[in-house]
Amino acid sequence: FIVSPMKRTIETILPTLTALNRDSYRENSCDVIINGLYFESEGCHTREQVEPGMNANDIQSLLSPSGVNASFTGFQRGVEKGWYAHATGPETRQESEERAAKFYLWLVEHLDQQLYEAEEQDAVDVFDAGVTLPEEEDEQDHDRFAPRNRRRRTAICIGHGDFMSLVLKRIIAGLGHAVERDTVPHRSAFVHFNTGITELEYFGNGRFLVMSSNQVPH
Repeated sequence: FIVSPMKRTIETILPTLTALNRDSYRENSCDVIINGLYFESEGCHTREQVEPGMNANDIQSLLSPSGVNASFTGFQRGVEKGWYAHATGPETRQESEERAAKFYLWLVEHLDQQLYEAEEQDAVDVFDAGVTLPEEEDEQDHDRFAPRNRRRRTAICIGHGDFMSLVLKRIIAGLGHAVERDTVPHRSAFVHFNTGITELEYFGNGRFLVMSSNQVPH
């Protein structure tokens, strides 16, 4: 789980983490990363006055009912400071764009490391999606109710609608295009509801396949 440091995202995923730990055969079975770059656009402020946000100890206390020990990254003033302690005011659109690019690069590096470690360990739950395994030859892709032989390793990102739109732009356009400009009235963007689910398949080396976008069947 890759989670925003904002309180509302942690409270959203907390019941899931608690249930997974309760139903697991081992303690701390959920790998939770709190990424300090992953907060909503504009940051944290009250009437233009900066609020520093929670630090690592505050967040870990919030997570304590789940039994999960999170790891922390991306805190720009260190984990002992709040995740927005570095700011001098509300985040501008350009700053949000730059942060989305940084988070995108971190995400790619993190996923590539997961693939590398799985290869080193001969893990059976990570494969290039373009490779058919021998036991999958008779599977019908269109049959959504048929069982799947392939196990998948899944990274679940719990973030925010507007910032998710900026991250998806980075994934689709890379780093060189689709940067928003303040003087342009219409900005290209993805629609991403606060409860929407977007599914991506990752092939390594920055290659993503968008499987679905902004789904809300729940």
